[in-house]
Amino acid sequence: MYYTNAYKQSVGIGNFFSLSLPLPLRALSSPKEVTMIQLKPLAVAFCLSSIVAAVPANNAKVVDLPIWSEDDYYSVSFAVGTPPQNYRLQFDTGSSTTFLDNAACTPKDCPNVSGFPRNMYNISQSRTGKFTGVNTTNTYDGGAIAGPVAQDCFHIEGLAPWSQTFVDSTLNLFGATAADGLFGLAFPYIAANGTQSMLQAMGKQGVLAEPKFGIYYGDVNSNQTMQGGILTMGGTRENDFVKEGLVEVPIVKTNYDGVEYEVWKADLASIKGSGSKEAIKTPNKLVTFDTGSGYIQVSNETVHALYESLGLGWNYTLILEDKQILYCNEFNSSWSVTFGFGKEGDRKVTLYGDELAMPGFPAAPGACWPPFSGAGGDYNIFGTPMLKALYSTWDWGSFNPAEFKPSVRFGKLKKHKPVGSQ
Repeated sequence: MYYTNAYKQSVGIGNFFSLSLPLPLRALSSPKEVTMIQLKPLAVAFCLSSIVAAVPANNAKVVDLPIWSEDDYYSVSFAVGTPPQNYRLQFDTGSSTTFLDNAACTPKDCPNVSGFPRNMYNISQSRTGKFTGVNTTNTYDGGAIAGPVAQDCFHIEGLAPWSQTFVDSTLNLFGATAADGLFGLAFPYIAANGTQSMLQAMGKQGVLAEPKFGIYYGDVNSNQTMQGGILTMGGTRENDFVKEGLVEVPIVKTNYDGVEYEVWKADLASIKGSGSKEAIKTPNKLVTFDTGSGYIQVSNETVHALYESLGLGWNYTLILEDKQILYCNEFNSSWSVTFGFGKEGDRKVTLYGDELAMPGFPAAPGACWPPFSGAGGDYNIFGTPMLKALYSTWDWGSFNPAEFKPSVRFGKLKKHKPVGSQ
């Protein structure tokens, strides 16, 4: 899911064959008025005192959160409020805001066509919840949220509770999302007005050991659903999941002035299919690593050459016109694509055909979804089809924005064996 605001335009989830440009920032209707709850000082102090006195450093922890998979939406569980109530929040590296739907939000303003029964947040049921007096709007490609900013205790088993600001949405246009809400894992600069990103809040309050997280999406079961995934916060688990070394990819600053980190965006210098001797050069191109996107999207000027470079006879124009269907038995480890990240393209990550198979394409029995799509513009977004095939670590370098030195590292999973390996 890709965030847009007055400083940045970006893109995110859309239909595979929808090749639209990024949505422009647009004015949204004002959030509904929500009654302000008067809280007892002692109730607020139960959790919010952590703003003043952070948890001692020796209590900071690393925690593993099981990943839930629902219709290719990936979420983890948090408890919110006092007494705590459980919520499943989609984790999104393409944005920085946390939101939950307000319990009074109507089906018109907070549609839900996902089939997932959402648990909506009711601030009157939490002794530690309060509104901050700020109303805010967040616009993404494919949807938007709006509402008052709330503050409450968040809980994860094994960690000290922390105070978290979030949008108590009275408008949520992500009707297909199979989760109760979302929390962004990008950088604080793009968090919605009046809110802190979750990693930032946990770091300031001394809850996490380090400003990093790791993602293992798990294995595919017989129903083609991911299971056994783990989101590690405060540390990473590459020793458990990675077959050999990690490839480190530096993250670049991308706001208009070039002085702020926004999302997990890196240089993309080249793409090489195994059926071609020469790499496709992509100078001065950037790629966003986005857990909220269900696609590997490359710029329109590159996607046709990418398919040709695989040497499989696949033609992107024919695929778009429904004249060529890709069958899952064609997705095997005899072919691959290598992405050259970094300014010089020397940070190389290779994905094999069997790692890119996505069964369930409705055009024919046994068909797989096309592995790459045109982005509809001059940008690149690498989402879960890439990230599920790898173990990834995401590191700010510091909890202090002035000392950020972020990078993403990718490692091949222990279980995968390319053709010819023993």
